[in-house]
Amino acid sequence: MINGQQRGCKKILVLYTNFGKNRRPEKTNWVMHQYHLGINEEEREGELVVSKIFYQTQPRQSVGNINWSDHHGSSKD
Repeated sequence: MINGQQRGCKKILVLYTNFGKNRRPEKTNWVMHQYHLGINEEEREGELVVSKIFYQTQPRQSVGNINWSDHHGSSKD
């Protein structure tokens, strides 16, 4: 936030696989953080984003059922 206005947003995405028991989706430790400029959290074709992809080795907090999903939060960086 700059002067009380949102200048961007951050999305946290978690990769799931279907190779687990009974072909049910299983969460992996692969995580992607996407950083978007602007006030609109909806993605548009041709929009530029910065992404950070990493393998999370430490235990993580549950973020719900997300499939390279759209867990949204505003960026304060």
